[in-house]
Amino acid sequence: MKLRKIFFLGLFTMPLLNVFAQKIIWQKNYGGDQSDYLRRIVPTPDYGFLVAGSSLSKIAGSNNGGLDYTLTKMNEDGDVEWEKSFGGHGNDMLSTVHLTMDGGMILGGDSNSGIGGLKSQDNIGFSDLWILKLNASGDVEWEKTFGGIGTEKLVSIMQTKDKGYIIGAVSDSEPVEINSKLVGHKSEKSFGGFDFWIVKINSSGDVEWEKTIGGNGYDYLVNCFETNLGHFLIGGYSNSPLSGNKSVKLKGEGDYLLVELDKNGTIIDERNFGGKGNNELTSFSKSNGGYIFGGRSNSKKSEDKSTDSKDYDFWIVKTDELGKILWDRTFDIGKFDVLLDAIEDKNGDIVVSGYAQTESQDNVEDKDKINNYSLIYLDNKGNEKLRKDIGGSKTDILNNTILTRDQSIIMAGTSNSNKGGDKTINSNGRNDFWILKIGNPIINSSEERHKIEIYPNPTERFVNVISDNELKGSDINVISVGGQLLQNFQIKSTTAVIDLAGYPQGIYLISIISDSGVITKKILKTGAK
Repeated sequence: MKLRKIFFLGLFTMPLLNVFAQKIIWQKNYGGDQSDYLRRIVPTPDYGFLVAGSSLSKIAGSNNGGLDYTLTKMNEDGDVEWEKSFGGHGNDMLSTVHLTMDGGMILGGDSNSGIGGLKSQDNIGFSDLWILKLNASGDVEWEKTFGGIGTEKLVSIMQTKDKGYIIGAVSDSEPVEINSKLVGHKSEKSFGGFDFWIVKINSSGDVEWEKTIGGNGYDYLVNCFETNLGHFLIGGYSNSPLSGNKSVKLKGEGDYLLVELDKNGTIIDERNFGGKGNNELTSFSKSNGGYIFGGRSNSKKSEDKSTDSKDYDFWIVKTDELGKILWDRTFDIGKFDVLLDAIEDKNGDIVVSGYAQTESQDNVEDKDKINNYSLIYLDNKGNEKLRKDIGGSKTDILNNTILTRDQSIIMAGTSNSNKGGDKTINSNGRNDFWILKIGNPIINSSEERHKIEIYPNPTERFVNVISDNELKGSDINVISVGGQLLQNFQIKSTTAVIDLAGYPQGIYLISIISDSGVITKKILKTGAK
């Protein structure tokens, strides 16, 4: 990793409010010699996280041409464990990554690359969806291109209970046939501007069904996931009136929109939330017993909005599982506020994050507040418990916030700030990734950890062995039930991957041999279903 630099920026403690203290455990400045774009961070079972983005820099010694997908694994201390890049000869913009049941990953983004590099299928329109399935070792199992003749942009991808995947995207493509054969995958007409485009694929990446949802305005998907009933919930923003297949009237200039599909992609329910102004959804997530909608609104008290906004303020809506509003809250950070994430922790509190595009109000610490990372804690009733702004001397734009497995907070974005404020190192002269880890002020993050964890178990092929740092350098043995030693290697990081390809179905023993003794776990290898 010659062209990228990682800087450890030290430990220090910062006050949140007079009665709270919150510790920045570490922060990292991360950037290459070319342009880098951070899109999403995803927690991993070993208390670390993945960073998904795109770069013109050479990652792992190569660049395929234009922007490539970049995927970086960081441990809980923010140290890079590995980096990978994937691309064709054009521009490939990675949007997200999702961990899969087999211990691997599914990557999704947008591409205008033709055949070449790692891309085996030609582009269909101006920009298509490009999906890559990686196994637990990080090798590409398959890659597929989906799209129509126009522009498609991927927003989310998640694995479903049947081991397939649900893709949430937006599209402006019209269906086109040549010699009675559909060009690409978009079979339904565009209703106007961008529409929601949902694609269900099987475990091999083959399309099972696809659905276009929208009206004659602008409809932009935010998230899509599977329910316990096997249905699919789609959350997004819409300023379309009654038109297309949209069946609910606008409450304002634009609303939060919720659509439910059955397992075959048929619309079975639709509802919207908003005030009389503009209400832009930017976050949609599950909570215990319901859902959390987060975005920004300039609406006064009206319709579903219980309090006035001053300009564009954060607007959080909590619903039950049926979509009935339990409460809504408005929070003023600056003049034009941009909410990015609203997620529930294990105690039911809600972590809200974003940034303000102008100076913050007087109810936060007295310092320059232009384009800082902003964090607000709410209880499960939506009442504010504390808030914090974090920033350097210039512009710090937050992209994504997650809770790690131990409920610590990772905030990641871009920064051109030099030393000052909360930042303790100068930038590299351009927008760098600025990633920091914060102790959770509400939850004790020092949970008891198991020395060894193994998943998935049962498995069809790969097994991930998660160990604590004390076991680095220890030996792992894979042993048959008959006592035959099949594999032996050393633990080099907190996650080790075991490949059981070529071995018959049955029970195997995983033994970890360290100075403190031997730990043995059983695993079951099954056949592919």
